[in-house]
Amino acid sequence: TWEDAPASTEEFDHDNDKSVCRLPIISVEEWEAGRYWERNEPVLVQNVTDGWAAMEHWTKDEILRRYPDVRVGMGSSRDLGQTGPDDAGNKLTKTTIQDFVINHMHDPNSEKYVFDRKLNMPDGLLDDCQPYPMPTRMFAEYG
Repeated sequence: TWEDAPASTEEFDHDNDKSVCRLPIISVEEWEAGRYWERNEPVLVQNVTDGWAAMEHWTKDEILRRYPDVRVGMGSSRDLGQTGPDDAGNKLTKTTIQDFVINHMHDPNSEKYVFDRKLNMPDGLLDDCQPYPMPTRMFAEYG
């Protein structure tokens, strides 16, 4: 359930040694200073979301308080896996965030997820995801 999910990277990483993934793990500052996006090398960038308002605003209770009537598409991962989210068409059922959370999210028999690439983002939602790391920030600022 939502409440049982890991609440931090410490809970999520299962005490694995950093060498297990065999990719360099770098900070956002190292990512930007080293211009890693130009290197064509895989890395894991940690703590990208530190300081983002989304870390506080995107809790289940806060999303329900702010956006209960936002309409989203809902479907099963099995159905969408056969078509892909862009071609889901009739496989998505329109619902509201409130309806999804109350009636489907915690139902073990539901198998429903929010899959909506064309979601009308409510005003201010993406503002909670700032600052973007480079080069994304560059495109957001100048593009």
